[in-house]
Amino acid sequence: MNLIIQKFGGTSVADTDRIRAAAQIVKQEIDSGNKVIVVVSAMAGITNSLITKCANLSKLDNQKSLIEYDAAVSSGEIVTSALLALELNNIGIKSSSFQGWQLPIKTNNLHGNATVEDINIDKIQSQLSSGVTPVITGFQGISKDNRVTTLGKGGSDITATLIAAAIKADRCDIYTDVTGVHVADPRVVPNAKKIDIITAEEMLVMSSSGAKILHPRAALAAMHYKFDLRILSSFTNHPGTLVTSKQITMESRRITAITSNKNLLKIDINCSSESLSSIYKAFLDEKLQINQANFAPLALGGGNISIIGNLHDKNIFESVLNQLRQRSVISEFVIATNIATVTIVGYGLKNDHSLIWQIAEISENNGIELLAAYLSEINISILVSDQDSEKLIKILYKFVESVSHG
Repeated sequence: MNLIIQKFGGTSVADTDRIRAAAQIVKQEIDSGNKVIVVVSAMAGITNSLITKCANLSKLDNQKSLIEYDAAVSSGEIVTSALLALELNNIGIKSSSFQGWQLPIKTNNLHGNATVEDINIDKIQSQLSSGVTPVITGFQGISKDNRVTTLGKGGSDITATLIAAAIKADRCDIYTDVTGVHVADPRVVPNAKKIDIITAEEMLVMSSSGAKILHPRAALAAMHYKFDLRILSSFTNHPGTLVTSKQITMESRRITAITSNKNLLKIDINCSSESLSSIYKAFLDEKLQINQANFAPLALGGGNISIIGNLHDKNIFESVLNQLRQRSVISEFVIATNIATVTIVGYGLKNDHSLIWQIAEISENNGIELLAAYLSEINISILVSDQDSEKLIKILYKFVESVSHG
């Protein structure tokens, strides 16, 4: 008997028909002799609707407003968990719904993007021992101040994987509306092949580089706590993609996937080297995420910082940088929003010295200007203009296919 976590995303519980279908998937796993813990998202579109309603009423720019924001947007998962528990009981599977605070799932006080600090599994284990299948709200926890918190968009993935880690589940299954992870986004490359198996480390890079199929913090949990995870569709019987913490090659180079991220901005800042700590502290104080940062010193003592951040933080970056300029911490800055990264994910990429030059040649021959490139052992991330990103993905997919068959 295995212990399986089954997480159902918004499209998998979009209406009562989809909830009935999800209940059958749970029943099938239980009928095969396994114990199941279910984690659910809100019905498709509900969370976005609640976010819009909150934004219409508040700027959401202070702690008090974010506390109420979390109380509002977490309500979608409460409805889904109760409806799925109702249907499971209806088809003969004993079930009870649980909200994050009832376990509890303990988080810090960062409302809107909280971090999980501890999960008490006593209630879950008690329910399983009594033959009851718990249906747990994803996305939500409770702070030290006993207020509901949320884990950020896509946070139900985080809930599912951290419960899997806490209870030492044998596997975590993430049910969505796609058949698994593909070499490239099928919306950009319609014939992109599905990946049967990928390492958790590669999945983490993909998720952090723009792939929306799994939350990066969920991929990190699978990698850190070393459990298997499957990404599969609730609409078909396809086996999906296995995400494993085990290494699946030795030292041979392998290109696994290509992904992109258009939701970025590039900031060039002119300043002195002595200003770096003040700049980074100002960003830290506003909880601004920096994806990449490079400092290029100039001969006369100044320098240029080039930063890649998230597009949704543009207004906050601009406000902070204007304040730094007024204080003469920086002399000037330029924010560019028409940029994107295209990332190749794999293994042994940095050690293949010819690969980046092949990519540069392919790009040049197709009229694509490479603005920058960042290399590691498992990814090459290329900065291009937004309008060139999909073109580059298609070209690189053909290159990857020719290399794979070559």
